[in-house]
Amino acid sequence: MPRPRAGSRRYFITLSAAAAERLEAYAASVERRPTTVAAELLLAGLEAATGEADAELAAARRRIAELERQLEAVFSSHRPPEPPPCRGPRWEWPMAELLADHAWWERWLPRLGELLGRDLPASASGRGAGLDERGYVDVLGHLLPPIGGVTWRSPDYPRAAAAEAGLPSARSQVWEPVVRHVAVALCALERCAEEDADPQLRLECAERIIGPWVRVLRNLVGDGQVEPLPRPIR
Repeated sequence: MPRPRAGSRRYFITLSAAAAERLEAYAASVERRPTTVAAELLLAGLEAATGEADAELAAARRRIAELERQLEAVFSSHRPPEPPPCRGPRWEWPMAELLADHAWWERWLPRLGELLGRDLPASASGRGAGLDERGYVDVLGHLLPPIGGVTWRSPDYPRAAAAEAGLPSARSQVWEPVVRHVAVALCALERCAEEDADPQLRLECAERIIGPWVRVLRNLVGDGQVEPLPRPIR
């Protein structure tokens, strides 16, 4: 028996009698040896099987990629556009973005109230009005009290204030500059709380807030009264 050529392998295949007869009949019709014909038929069948499988796999992958593109297009058409990242100092951000960072307001607004103390102007309406749950001044709640269910935290506050008064009111006009002015103070407190902050800078920041910062706040709301805080805005 001849040995297999280098790079080839020899297989011994057992066929049923019927299959062997068909193979021998076909080999005789083409005047080839049955073993040669069997090898050729085996290679032809193998090529057809693997080639078809590869083609089907490639087609399936193309179909999956096309479905993924279609799905992404559907999601994109229903997905709200992402706002561009805010740049510049926080107090200059668009109002909607500035107000949306609730965690930041909750972190630093009470610290501002601590500096402003536990006393409100005598003109504040209602006992405890404009104070937080600890009794410290809630400066924005004091100056911009809720209108119905709308608080100063909502971008709709100026519209609600104007609707309540029936014409542009002081609250609707000063809401934005007051909120931004408070944001400036909170940013200063945040900067002074950094790990390498100078305690002397923190003391100077506190002194400026209870002094010049409050005076600027009174100018913003048009209140010339010399009080710890301006009167509630009407």
